[in-house]
Amino acid sequence: MNNENNVLGQKHASRVSRLAIASCCLALLPWMLFFCGYLCPVPLTVGRLLISVSSPLSVIIGISALVLIKYRRPRLRGKMLAIAGIAISIASIAFYLVAVWNLNRLIYRPMDEVNACRSNMSELHASLESYAANHNGLLPAGPNWCDELLQENDELAAIFVCPYSDGKSGQSSYALNKHVAGQKLSDLPRDTVLLFETAAGWNQVGGAELVTTDNHSLITGGHCNVILARGGTPNLPSNRIHEFRWKP
Repeated sequence: MNNENNVLGQKHASRVSRLAIASCCLALLPWMLFFCGYLCPVPLTVGRLLISVSSPLSVIIGISALVLIKYRRPRLRGKMLAIAGIAISIASIAFYLVAVWNLNRLIYRPMDEVNACRSNMSELHASLESYAANHNGLLPAGPNWCDELLQENDELAAIFVCPYSDGKSGQSSYALNKHVAGQKLSDLPRDTVLLFETAAGWNQVGGAELVTTDNHSLITGGHCNVILARGGTPNLPSNRIHEFRWKP
């Protein structure tokens, strides 16, 4: 009878380690934030901060919990809880490192390439507007459009080449839409293509048949930048190139 009372007393006296509970909660915190983000979006920097702080902290606390549990058994329980916290935290850190590397390789770097190219095209659009303003509102006639823009502004040479194309100095990664060559800029519909990406050359004039998506092929399917009459620089995959307005 006394033995049974002692066993019951030991069971009642034992408790779950608070460190083990804390380790598990910290490990789950980034994932809870991730799933809650679908209902209430959370800034990416907050998520990164939580993973980089809470996960290592969870591992440290979890290991501390295991040490205390080992030396205070049977009064202290929660070994599996501490192990779960450590395992989830290590998995979170591994996931974060892999995800960051892949986001940089597959999304951020390609988008930087696209944006650098868009910046060039925006400057070329401004040059076309300036050219038109000096030539009764007319765009270059076509065969020498690159040379004509350089005559207006010799500092444009560097922006004729997409930074991520195979083009070299003295070449252009962009072509003039043949349907707008020599036309009055103000008369063109706002969504008409003025310039588009093509294989490296010079003074190139043509239509959709000259479009290339090779400059930004790191993005799935390859994409092409164009500059519209209104100045926008949309970016579409190769299978949607014909959605642009090529003829005024």
